[in-house]
Amino acid sequence: DEQTAAVLVSGMLLSRLGLWMYDVAVTQMLMESISPEKRGRINGVQLGLQEFATLMIFVAGLIVNKTEDFPVLALSSFGSVTVALVLYTAYAFRERGALG
Repeated sequence: DEQTAAVLVSGMLLSRLGLWMYDVAVTQMLMESISPEKRGRINGVQLGLQEFATLMIFVAGLIVNKTEDFPVLALSSFGSVTVALVLYTAYAFRERGALG
């Protein structure tokens, strides 16, 4: 059905836009909060962790590869994003006293 495909593609485009905005925000936070002499090392660790997480996504897809098990991957993804939200919120309140 064309309507279903349009909704799927629209959702994917919006998620990519959100991911891009998040990436820009993280880069800005790193640049503003880290001294220049430490940026390279910290950015390297951050990129390494990011690539490791991407690898784990691919491994999860290989292990949980049946379509009826897709909710497991979706819930894992949702859980990961929720944990990231809680961790960032705690950081923001500890460092700034607010989210903004």
